[in-house]
Amino acid sequence: MYAAIALGSLFISASQVAVAWIEKQGALENERVQQDREYGLKFVELVVRDPERFFGRTPDEQERMRRVITLSFPPDFSQKLFNRFEATASTVSDRIEWRQAGEQVAALGSGDSEIARATMLYIQYTHRADASLVEQAMSELRLRGYKVPGREFVYKNLGATLLYFHPEDEQAAKALKSVLDEFMADHKLDVSFNVENFGTRYPNTPKGIVEVWLPPIWPARPPQSAYCYQEEVPTRRDALKYSIYCQPTEQLCVRWRGENSQTRQSQCVRLEFANSGWNPQFDPTTTFWYEHRADPFPPPFPQLPANY
Repeated sequence: MYAAIALGSLFISASQVAVAWIEKQGALENERVQQDREYGLKFVELVVRDPERFFGRTPDEQERMRRVITLSFPPDFSQKLFNRFEATASTVSDRIEWRQAGEQVAALGSGDSEIARATMLYIQYTHRADASLVEQAMSELRLRGYKVPGREFVYKNLGATLLYFHPEDEQAAKALKSVLDEFMADHKLDVSFNVENFGTRYPNTPKGIVEVWLPPIWPARPPQSAYCYQEEVPTRRDALKYSIYCQPTEQLCVRWRGENSQTRQSQCVRLEFANSGWNPQFDPTTTFWYEHRADPFPPPFPQLPANY
């Protein structure tokens, strides 16, 4: 992980230097930019030969690598890198991952990207447990060129809605709907955004602004994936002494799990719940999705330690 972060900093610093240099070399821009990128490709070939050494193989580490490259290099150069990674990937899932990264970065040079760069987004969300998902969405939107200054927790729920305030911003709002609907589908969430013109209510809103309103997502339905741990509480009065507790992020899972030497617990593990057969309930106080059973939960649920 630390190697990936350090190398990511190297990529970013190098790209910043390259940008300053290119601005001073207007007459030779095309030739020298191409030369610079070819040098970059030769360096990246070293990484391609042994990617685990630099970035590991977990989905989170690959995602970090994808974001570092996309933020550090122009779209056409980033696409070349992703094509190289796809060509040298050792598994089908890795090839798909890098192919999708290449397709996504190719869209950054499209007309939708021009619209994105002219659009400022303000994001409102209505459940604190959704903060991690909102941050992921913000990162995705920034990668696509949108200006996203931050997020705001609000109590008012407008559902999944995109608000624009001037007729010339309607196209931007509709393009944003496609991006966010795709993001939700990728995260296995059944959320589709409505697009509404609020210009008659707020006619003085500056042009180029779209508001993103998110409904409560985490508590609305059992998650398709989450960070979970299993624990055994022999002193429970009923027979349901085995429990699974799930949170949307690893940080929340670890914080709520705590370190309890009197309780037999597994570690927090990311789970995909397809065909898992669980039947959870939601606790609005702790924001856990949980289930109790009389017998230990089998794989794919995290397993309790054998020695306790």
